[in-house]
Amino acid sequence: MALFSVRDVLENTHPSLDIVSIIESSAGFGLLLYAFTEVATWGWENSKFYVYLVISLILIYLFGWRQFKLDKPVLDLSILKSGRFLLTTIIVAINYIAMVGIEMVFTLYIQTIIGESAFHAGLLLFPGAIAVAITSMISGRTFDKVGAKGMGLAGFILIILGGLSMTKLDSSSSLIYIMAIYAVRMIGIGLVLMPITTAGMNSLTIDKMSHGTSINNTFRQVAGSIGTAVLMSILTNETKSNMPVKHVLTRTPLLYKRLAETAELKGYHLAFLFCVFFCVVGVALVLFLPNDNSVKEG
Repeated sequence: MALFSVRDVLENTHPSLDIVSIIESSAGFGLLLYAFTEVATWGWENSKFYVYLVISLILIYLFGWRQFKLDKPVLDLSILKSGRFLLTTIIVAINYIAMVGIEMVFTLYIQTIIGESAFHAGLLLFPGAIAVAITSMISGRTFDKVGAKGMGLAGFILIILGGLSMTKLDSSSSLIYIMAIYAVRMIGIGLVLMPITTAGMNSLTIDKMSHGTSINNTFRQVAGSIGTAVLMSILTNETKSNMPVKHVLTRTPLLYKRLAETAELKGYHLAFLFCVFFCVVGVALVLFLPNDNSVKEG
């Protein structure tokens, strides 16, 4: 469809790619994501995680340093000097943690605690996907009237309310209720994502927008991956620390099963609560957004 429907709206350029920059960014961000992906398996005390983390950060630093030395950088990092763009990029990254991280943990909750299949777990999330799609369309139309700050605050409040509701879930929670609170969270995600991204992009000049889009996407993907890893680690560690001792399994299997389920629930509840904390930080950052959504800083 894109081949036939998408048309150029800006003049095309033919920049040359700096191979060293491509290698540094690919290796740096690749190792960073790998380290945080595996930390739930390795554990935070494992030295392997910190070795990968340090190497990745060095490579990312070298990539950034090189961009400022090139006449035509692969990624123009100077746009991060725009306070509004940097602020909105961080807010969107937090929003992505709230979306991607919870998707993983919530799906596991539905399967391990409620006992539904992976297919049914996916179906329970489907109304939330529809909700965020519709909300994104509505938020795009009302952005100029309400402003990014108002929509961002409303969105994060809904995400927080949905997250707090998740901390009350247990094995007897109804599927309708589970589906509803997830959809409420996704409405909040939709209210934050498009307006805040647009507010950030509006602070850039047209020739910088391609770089802004790349930086925004990179922040989102990295934050989503790191957030998922942190939430999974919290879930795993909290569950392990509350598991009953092994001799209970041989003496009273039913009691062991009940205690093990309680331990798992504590892990899920703490992961959901930690995500709420991220969103509270998001609310605080949204308060610093200006009401004017159109002025470009350069």
